[in-house]
Amino acid sequence: RKAFLPFGVGLTACCATGCVILRAFNRGFFTEAADPAATFADDALFLGFTCLALWGAIRTSDEYLRMQTTLQVIPPEQLFDDEDSDVGTRLTELPVYTEEPSFQDRAFAGFVTLSLCILPVPFVGPMRKMDLDTFTVGLRFDTELQSVIEAASVIISAAAAASSALAFLFAEKEFADTEQRIALQCKQACLSELFSAQAQAEAARLPLRTAVVGVLLASATLAVEFSFAVAALFPWPAFAAALPSIFGSSLLRSQANAAWQEWRKRVKGTDAVESTTLELQRIASDVLRLDKFADEIRNDLLELDIGEIREFPGLPSESRRKVHFVAAELGMPSRSLGDADARVVVVKNERGVTWNDYQINVLNDVIISFRNEVRDFIKMGVPVVAQPLLLPAGAITVGSVVAPVLGGKAVTNLMIPLLVGGVSLLTIWQERSGKVAVAIAKRETADITMRMAEADARIGRATTILAGVPMYVAVGACATIASVVPFIVHGGLPPALRLLGAPLAVVAALACMSAVERQRRAQRQIEAAMQAVEGEIPSSGVVTIRNWWVAPLFLGLLMPAHLPQRLTLMCATLAIEIVLVQFASARQLAIAEVFFMRCMRVHARADAWAQEASTASRALPFGSAAALVNILLATALADFVGPLAALFPIIGLGVCGRAIQWTVEAQAEAKNVESECRSLQTVETGLSPPWVRAEEGARRSDPKSALSWVSFGQAPPGKWSSSGVIPADIYERSLRRRKIFRRAFTQGWSGLRWATARVWVRFLGILKERKPEDEYEPSPEQTAVKSIQGNLDELRVSVRSSERNWKSTGFIVTLCAVSSIASPFIFNEPLTEIILPLAGSGLTLFAVAAESKARRRVAASKVRCAQLGEFTGSLGELAAACLMGKADILCVTGISAMIGVVALLLEKPWPVTFAREQVLLAQKVVQMLLMVFQGFMASWSVGRLFNMQRWAQAVLDTVNVPVQQATLSLQVPREVIRAIPPVRLPRAWKALSFAAAAPSLFFAVWPLWRPFYRRVVASTAAGALVIALTLMYAERAASRSDRALANRQRAYALADAFSNEAEGTAAFLPFASAASVALSAGIALVTELNPVTASALTTLQAVVWIVASRKSLATKFASIAALQVDSVTSRQAAWSRPMVRWKRKFKRLIIN
Repeated sequence: RKAFLPFGVGLTACCATGCVILRAFNRGFFTEAADPAATFADDALFLGFTCLALWGAIRTSDEYLRMQTTLQVIPPEQLFDDEDSDVGTRLTELPVYTEEPSFQDRAFAGFVTLSLCILPVPFVGPMRKMDLDTFTVGLRFDTELQSVIEAASVIISAAAAASSALAFLFAEKEFADTEQRIALQCKQACLSELFSAQAQAEAARLPLRTAVVGVLLASATLAVEFSFAVAALFPWPAFAAALPSIFGSSLLRSQANAAWQEWRKRVKGTDAVESTTLELQRIASDVLRLDKFADEIRNDLLELDIGEIREFPGLPSESRRKVHFVAAELGMPSRSLGDADARVVVVKNERGVTWNDYQINVLNDVIISFRNEVRDFIKMGVPVVAQPLLLPAGAITVGSVVAPVLGGKAVTNLMIPLLVGGVSLLTIWQERSGKVAVAIAKRETADITMRMAEADARIGRATTILAGVPMYVAVGACATIASVVPFIVHGGLPPALRLLGAPLAVVAALACMSAVERQRRAQRQIEAAMQAVEGEIPSSGVVTIRNWWVAPLFLGLLMPAHLPQRLTLMCATLAIEIVLVQFASARQLAIAEVFFMRCMRVHARADAWAQEASTASRALPFGSAAALVNILLATALADFVGPLAALFPIIGLGVCGRAIQWTVEAQAEAKNVESECRSLQTVETGLSPPWVRAEEGARRSDPKSALSWVSFGQAPPGKWSSSGVIPADIYERSLRRRKIFRRAFTQGWSGLRWATARVWVRFLGILKERKPEDEYEPSPEQTAVKSIQGNLDELRVSVRSSERNWKSTGFIVTLCAVSSIASPFIFNEPLTEIILPLAGSGLTLFAVAAESKARRRVAASKVRCAQLGEFTGSLGELAAACLMGKADILCVTGISAMIGVVALLLEKPWPVTFAREQVLLAQKVVQMLLMVFQGFMASWSVGRLFNMQRWAQAVLDTVNVPVQQATLSLQVPREVIRAIPPVRLPRAWKALSFAAAAPSLFFAVWPLWRPFYRRVVASTAAGALVIALTLMYAERAASRSDRALANRQRAYALADAFSNEAEGTAAFLPFASAASVALSAGIALVTELNPVTASALTTLQAVVWIVASRKSLATKFASIAALQVDSVTSRQAAWSRPMVRWKRKFKRLIIN
C-alpha cells in the first residue's frame, strides 16, 4: 500500500509541471486574436492535468489512510501466551487479511484533500485582480479569463502535489517509527540470542563432566571386584570432577537469566522528529560552533607520523564521540576499547594525513558512480520482459528528438517537456512496481520468520520439559544400586532393611511414570514445531504411558529368585525404561533441531534474496527524483539550448531504462525468494548463493564497506593489522599489564613491593567476607546485560557522522541553497518560477542519494548476516546429527550399566526345587549371553563413536575460519528420521572396535581360579567401563562441536544486532527524503504565491540533507561493524588456545 505513494507524488508533480509548461507556452503563443478552438483544446489540457493531479492527490491520501490502518504494532508482552499447559508457548497469529478503513473515513479524507487543493485558488494574483462585474463568457478569446484558468490550474495542481507530498511525508514518518521499533526489538532479540548462545556454550561442558563422573563410577565398580582399597580412591576424583559442574551450572543460570532479562528489556526508541532534533543539536555542536577541545584533538592528530598511534583515555562519552568525529574528518581509523569505566579511544595515522590533503574531489566520486551505472546499464541490456515498456518510451523519445526539426520553437518548448514527463511517469511507476515485488518477498520471509519463531519456542518448551529426564535417570540408577544392598550384604542388616527394594521400586516407578509423561508432553511440542517448519514428525519411543509398567511387573513376577532380587530386577527394568525414554527424547530433539536448522538455512537464503531485491529497489527513488529533475531542466532550458533540447528525452529514456533494469532485477530476485520458500526443508534449489554476487558487486561499487571481512591472521598482540584494527581482548590485557608491571619495573624496589602487595591483597580477597552493601549490588546477569548495552551505546558513540568528503558535498549543497535564495532578486518572475522548483528538486537528489546509499549498505550487511545464518544452520544440522549419535551411545551406556546390575542378581543360584540342573544351566547361559551382549555393545558403541566424530569434526574444521572461507566436508542427508547409516570403518577403527570387546572377554576367563559368577560380574563391569569411556569421548566431541556452534551463533547474533542497529538508524532516511520531497512540492506551490518565501524553503532542504547525510554515514559504519563481527570472533577464537587458558585465568586473577 505504501508503494503507491511515491508514484502518487510523482504523478501530481508531473501534472503540476505540465500546467506550468502549458502556461509558459500560452504566454508566447496566444494573442488577442487567438483561435477559440485552440484555446478550448488548451483549456482541455489544463483541465485534464488538473483532474489527474486531483485524482493522484486523493488516491495518495487514500492509500496513506489504508497504510495507517494496516500498521498494527503489537506490544511484545502480548506476543506470547505463557500459560503452563500442554500446548505451551503460542505466538499471536497475525490476521491473514489486513483491515480496511471505513467508507466514511475514506470519503472524509478525500473531501479534506480536495478542499486543501482548491483552497489556495482565491489567493492567486489573477483571481484577485479579476473584476466579476465586467466578466462575460463568450466564444471570443479573453486574456483575463485565460490567465485565470492558467493560474487556477497551476495552483490546484501544485496544491495537489504538495498534498500528496505531505501525505507521503506523514506516511514515511509513521513507517520510519514502526521500522525503528521493529529494528530495536529485533536487536534486543539478537542480544538475547547472544546470551542464549553463551549459555549453550557453557551448558555444553556439563555433560562431559557428568560422563567423567560416570567413567569413574564404572572404574570403581570394576575395581571393587578386586580391591576395596583401590575402589575407595575413585570417589575423590569424582567429587573433584563434579565441582566444576556446580560452578558451571551457577554461571549457566546467570547467562540464561541474562538472556531472559535482555528479552524483557524495553528499549524506547526515538521517533523521526525527535531524532531530527537531536541530530540538529549535534550539528550545531560539531559544525557550527567553535570547539576548543575538537581543535586540540585535530592538532594532536595532525602531528602523528605515518603508522603512529595516539590514545585518548579517560574521556566521557561526548568527548569520545568528538574524537571519532575529528578522526573521521582526517580520514584516520579510530576504535573505542575497554570496559564501561575505562574506555580508551585509539586513533592511527595510516597514510600520513595533513591539513592540505584530507579533502577529496566530490565530482570525481560522482563521475565514477555515473561511469559504473553506465557500464552496468550496457552490460545488462534491455530485459525481455521490459521490451513492451521500452518500445513506447523509445517512440516518445524519437518524437521528442525530431520535434525541434519538424515543429517551431514554441512547439518544441511545449512538446519536449511533456514527452519527457510521460517517460518520467513510466520511470516513477517502476519504483512502485519494484517496491511491490520487494514487499511480497519480505512478506514471504516474514512468514518463515514467524514459523521459525513458533518452532523455536516449542522446541525450547520441549527442551524445558525434558530437562528433568536426566534427573529421573539418576533417580532410577540410585534406586537400583541401593536395592542391591540387601542381598549383597550377607549379614548385619535389620529385617526391615531386607525389603528396602520395595519403596525403592515405588520411587523408580514414579520416576519412570514421570519421565514417560514428560516425553508425551514434549512430543506434542515437537510435533507442533515440525508442523510449523514442514519437517517430518519423529517417531515416539517404545516406552509409552500405557506399557511402561508391563515389563517390570512381568520380569519381577517370573524371575525365580527371592523377593529382594525381584525388586532389584524391577528397579533395573524401570531404570532401563527411563534410559530408553531419555534416548527417544534426545533423538526426537536432535531430529527437530535438524529440521529447524534446515529451515533456518532456507530462511537465510530467502532473506538474502529479499535483501538483494531490496538493494536493487533502493536505487529507484533516486531514479524517480532524477526523472523529475530532468523534467524541470527540460522546462527551464528548452528555450535556451535550442537543438540540444533533444538531449533531455534521451537522458529521460536512459534513466527510465535503468529504472526498468532495477525493477526487473528486483522482481527476478523476488521470484528467487518464492523458489527458496517453496519447501522449507529443501535447500538445494539450483540457485547459487545470493551473497556471492552481492560480494562481487559490493567489492566493485564500494570496496571500503564491502571488503570489511578482515582476516586478522596471526599478528602479534598489540599490533595493528592491515585493516587498522586491534582485537579488543588483546588490547585490554595489554592495558592491564601496563598498569601493574610498568610501575613494578619503573620504580625499582618500591614498585616491586607495591606489585607484590597488590598480588597478596588480591589473593586474600578470595577469603574476604561479603560486606552488607554487597547484597545490593546488581546480579551477574544484570551486570552482563548492562555491559552489552554499554558496548552497543559505545558503538553509537564511535560511529562516524562525518568523513573526508562530507564538508565538500555540504559546500555544494550550501551553494545551491544560497543561489536559490538569491534567484528572486536576480532573475525575472517567469524564470524564477522555473528555477526555484528546479533547485528544490535538485536538492532532493542529495537527500534521496543519501537514503539510497545507506539502505543499500544495510541490505549488504543483512546479506552477510544471512550468509552467516545459513552457515550457522549448516553447522547446526551437523551438530544435531552428532547429538543423534550421542543419544545412541547414551542409550547403550544406560543399558550396559543395568546389565551389570543384572549380573549381580545372577551371582547366587536361583532358589528352585524342580528341574534344578536345567535351571542352573539356563542361569549360566543367561550369564554368558550377558557377557557376549556387553562385549558386542562395547564394539558397536565404538563404531557409533567414529560415525559421530565425523559429524563433530566437520563442525570443528570450521573453527577460526571466516565464514566466506569455510567449507563443509559433510552434509546431513534428507531423510533423518531413520538412523543415519554408519559408514565403513577404517582399518584402525575396526581394530579399535574389536579391541573394545576384549576387556569383557578377558575378564570372562581371567583369573581362572575365580568363580564363574564373579567373572561374569567383572566382565560386564569391564564392558560397562569401555562403553562409559566411549560415552566420555562422545560427550567430548559433542561438547566441542556445540561450543563451536555456539561461537558461530554468538557471531551471528552479534552481527544481526549490529545490522538491526544500522537498520534502525537508516529507518529515518526515507522520512528525510519524504521531507525533502514535501519541501520541493512546497517550493513549487509557494512560488506561485511568493517567490521570496519559496526561495527560503531551500534552506530547510539543505538542513534536511545535512541530517540525512550524517544518518547515512552512521548507518554505513554500523553496517561495517556488522560485517566485521565474524572475522573478529574468529580472530579472538584463534588466540584462545586451550594450553594457555589456565595461565590466562591466573594472570587475570593477579592483574585485576
